[in-house]
Order: sequence, then C-alpha cells, then structure tokens
Amino acid sequence: MHNRRRIEPGFSLIEMMIVIALLAIVITLVGVSTQFMHKIVARTEVELLHATCCNLQQRAIATRQEQTLHFDETNHSYRYNDHVHKLPPTVQFAVLPEAKGPPSEPINSLTSAITFANKTIVFNSDGIIQAGAVYVLDVPGSNLYALSSWVSPVSFLRKYRYDGKWYLIE
Repeated sequence: MHNRRRIEPGFSLIEMMIVIALLAIVITLVGVSTQFMHKIVARTEVELLHATCCNLQQRAIATRQEQTLHFDETNHSYRYNDHVHKLPPTVQFAVLPEAKGPPSEPINSLTSAITFANKTIVFNSDGIIQAGAVYVLDVPGSNLYALSSWVSPVSFLRKYRYDGKWYLIE
C-alpha cells in the first residue's frame, strides 16, 4: 500500500512571505508617489500665482490702472477683479517653523505666510509691484515655496523653494 500524503488547502510560509513582500513594495511606492504629487501640486500653485501676478502687472501697465490681488489666508484663496482661486486641499498659505525669510535675505523667523501689506499685492500703472512675499506649503509640510517682490525701479517676482535654505526657481 502506498502511503499518500494528504494535501491540506492553504498557503505555505514562503507564499505568505512573498505576498507580504509584494504588499510592502506597493505600499512604499504609493507613499513615494503621494509625496511627489504633493510637491508637484504645491509647485503648480506657485507657478499659477506667479502667472496671475505677471498678468496683473501687464494689465496695470496696459490699462494705466492699478490692479490688486487680495489674499484670504483663512480660506487659502486669492482674488483679483471678478476671479477667485482657491488652493487645493493639499496646499495652503503657511510657513515652516524653522524657515527664515525673506528668501533673498533669510535672517528673521517667518511668522506670517503673507507679508504684503493688508494681504494684498498692488500692481501700479507704472509696473511697480508692492514689496512682500507669499509662502505656499503642501499639507504634509515638506515642500515650502515662496513668491516675493521687493522695492526696486524695475519690479518682478521671484519664485523660491525651501530645502533647509532657499533656492531660486527659474
């Protein structure tokens, strides 16, 4: 008589280890891609804000009328003319506690996400932009960006990224 082993249904230890390893890899990849997406969304919002400001500056020059952009720090939005733009849920106007500013001369601790007077950027008809900065942070708090302007005969806005220190974005 042959001694037959009875095969029990189920998973072997090796099969379970392979499944757990694959799950760990998938979870890691999802975490990395989520972090990457937060960074991309925050950077895109800074680019959009920069483009809006450039448009308002050109509109002020072309129409010879002052243009303004108003920030609502509480609702994480800004408005100009009849347009309102709300930041996505993963982005907000905020600063990191360890960051110093302004980006061009980081000597003071940042206490406000918007340093423009009255939370408003004024674009004068001669092209001069009011001095100040606005800071945009992703919700996990790992990607901080700034858009800043200072008083000068020729006004322009600069974009910065913070990674322990400020880097100019071209």
